[in-house]
Formats: sequence, C-alpha cells, structure tokens
Amino acid sequence: MNTEIIRMRTKIIIEALLSYIQSKLNLFSKKRVANTFLVSGTPRGGTTWVAESVAKALGTRRILWEPLQDGNTAKKNLGFSKRPFLNKEFRDHGQKTFFDNLIGGKQANVHLLRLSQFPSNFFTLFLPHPLLIKFVRGNGVVGLLREEYDLPKPIVVLRHPCAVVASQMKMGEWEDHPHIDEEFLKKFPEVKKYISEDVSLPERLAMTWACDVLSAKNRKSDVHLVYYEELVINGPAILCPILAEWGYDISKDDMAVILGQSSTTTHSWSDHTDITKKLHRWEDQLKEPVINSIIDRVLSIGVKDYDANSLPVHLQKNER
Repeated sequence: MNTEIIRMRTKIIIEALLSYIQSKLNLFSKKRVANTFLVSGTPRGGTTWVAESVAKALGTRRILWEPLQDGNTAKKNLGFSKRPFLNKEFRDHGQKTFFDNLIGGKQANVHLLRLSQFPSNFFTLFLPHPLLIKFVRGNGVVGLLREEYDLPKPIVVLRHPCAVVASQMKMGEWEDHPHIDEEFLKKFPEVKKYISEDVSLPERLAMTWACDVLSAKNRKSDVHLVYYEELVINGPAILCPILAEWGYDISKDDMAVILGQSSTTTHSWSDHTDITKKLHRWEDQLKEPVINSIIDRVLSIGVKDYDANSLPVHLQKNER
C-alpha cells in the first residue's frame, strides 16, 4: 500500500480518536463545557501571549489553537475564506455544525492541540478544565459565536498595524494577501475602492489588518476590544475586570506576574526586557515611506485607532 495513503489513513484514525476522547470526557465534567472562552486577533498581533496569559489566570490548560486555519481538517470543504465574516447568521448547516462541535468541545486533532510542536498537549484532553479557543482569523466570527452560544464576551486584541506588518514580514509567507471575505465587502462596500493587489506587500497586509479590525468592531457590543500596547503598559488593569466579568477574580499582582512571562511563540530576536523597545521596535524595522503607506491605507479604510505614533490614539490623548 502507498506510504502516503497509509499516512493519511493513520491521521484520520488518530484525529477521530482525539475528537472521540474530547467529546466523551465532556460527559463526566460539567466544568469542561460550562463556558467556552474566546481570544481573537491578527497574526503576529500578540494573541498567543494574551491567550496563554488568560488561560493561566483561568487555571486551564485546555486550549484549542487556530480552528480557522487550513491545518484544521474539520473545516475542510466548508466554504470558509481566509478571513470568514459571519455577520448575522451561519452560511449553511455545515458551518453551523462545525461551530457546534468546536464550541461544544467536541473537536480535537493534531493541529488544534499543536501536537507536532508540543506532544505533551495530548494529556490536556483529559483535564477537567474549561475550554479556551484562540483564533487569528476569528475577528469576523467571534461576535456571532458569543450571541449564538451565549458565551462570555470574547477578547479581541488590536495591535499597531506597523508592528503587526513588521513582525509578519520578518517571518512567514504573506504574498497572497489581502485576505478579505466577500461578505465583508457586502457589509462595507465603501472599503472596496481601497482594496488592491497591485500595491506593495506592506500595504496589502495593512488592508487585511484594517478589515480584521472593522470585522471585530462590526459587533463591538459582543466583544472586548483590547489594545496590545495598553496590555504591555498596564495589562492587569485591562484584563482583571474582563476576567471578573467571566467569573474569575484574579488580583492585579498575580495578573502582572502572569503577563510577565513570554509566550510560546516568542522568537529569539524578540526583546521583552524593556517596554519601550517592545512597543517601538517596528520604528527601526520599517522605513518612513513604508510606515506612511501603512497608516494611509488603514486610515482610508476607516480604522482610526492608530497613527504613526507607537501608541493607540486614545492613549496619546491621555498622555497630553
């Protein structure tokens, strides 16, 4: 028998077994399915740091990672774009079933558990802990998920577009951007004239970033919008009230200790020893014309949370 066929069949069996374990164990612990917590944002936007910090504060190790990325075989052939945008309802029964299983803690596979990187994550399947799901393509869906499944209000992380673009260009493949759902453009037709594939890569990445932000703001009453820069400066003041709303009372001192730990996606070239360096690094990585092109693009699309300053606009006003 062909080696590739054997590998594929083995993968299917393993993933079916993982989902079966996940689903059956839910029957024995109400805590596993009492609430599902969501953290979303853009790639290289600080979501891993926030999700891992929140998970530690919740006392859970049950995390599912990036369910809307292509590595999640459960989403295959369901018609999801690179940046799904679900405004008022699911598009079909297949997508509804996908989210039923995801939110209900019935999905598990090598991708969702990050078993290739962290094989010991297999054992988190058996823990009687609440479930946290971390997205980087979820800004256009988490608001609807909150309403549909009566979830605690999700956290959506916003980070300076220049910081995001600089980090993205330092690693990964991004040439196929912008990633913008057709349903998003129906909701925001005025944005279409600012979307183009015939401009520089930083501008195309900025388009995706801006549309991600607008997707989250489309249902801003259903999400907690938090700014990465504000979390770096005074994270406990931002996160502790959210966690209290979720039913978890965490002291600011304990939260500060948790936030001081690096995430599992921190790279060797990252410097987290100094807050100023952490927030200003992109200014040294991008040339001024590139910075201006990114800011001009996101402003034209309608996102005015940031300018060429390293801090969000609302924090600049507070400092004056």
